[in-house]
Amino acid sequence: MRTGARLLLSALLALSGVLVVPTAAAANISEPAAPMPATSRVDEETGNAKKSIRVVTPKKKGEIARFSVSNSRLLQDPPLGGCDYSDVTGTINATYLDGVLATTESDWSAKVLCYTTAPGQSMAGISVDSTWWHNGVNIANGNTFTCTNCNLANSTGADICAGVTCAGSYFAGSLVTLTLPAGWQWTGVPSDCLALSPQAITCSAVSSVVTVPASN
Repeated sequence: MRTGARLLLSALLALSGVLVVPTAAAANISEPAAPMPATSRVDEETGNAKKSIRVVTPKKKGEIARFSVSNSRLLQDPPLGGCDYSDVTGTINATYLDGVLATTESDWSAKVLCYTTAPGQSMAGISVDSTWWHNGVNIANGNTFTCTNCNLANSTGADICAGVTCAGSYFAGSLVTLTLPAGWQWTGVPSDCLALSPQAITCSAVSSVVTVPASN
């Protein structure tokens, strides 16, 4: 993710209640003060003093962005059901050797889905960046997904970490830009979004936080 985009994401996360601590290299953030309780699924495999634990971050629902017409003479309609950008999830596979954390393998995704109510409806453009955070620091970024005349977008990423220093808290984040067709404008912009123009907004969402222990 470009530096400007990363800083904008940190600003949006701050608006949504996530503390932001800027540094010279990158923007560091801490976890939400009251994160959604994390659910986890555990798959254990014993043998040769090795145990694996799998934790899954559930998505944190956000608001649905909506819009109104500013020029009814224009024919291109956006998806009139609105756009949901809150589907941000991540998965961590943590491996322990002799009870000590050896590696973590992480993957995450950030999705946008806009709901049509009639054939031919689409956004003028959607852009999605996804990020992966460890102990409040953005350690990895997913691909930038950009499309035009579309209603679905998805950014994904993966990361591998080795050693006991991989222990700690993790969550996934997203930075989404939604652009309406000409003649339409955004109304009632959600609290975790910023208006770039009457036709374009940029929004952020985060998953809940999970913690990987240093020992098992």
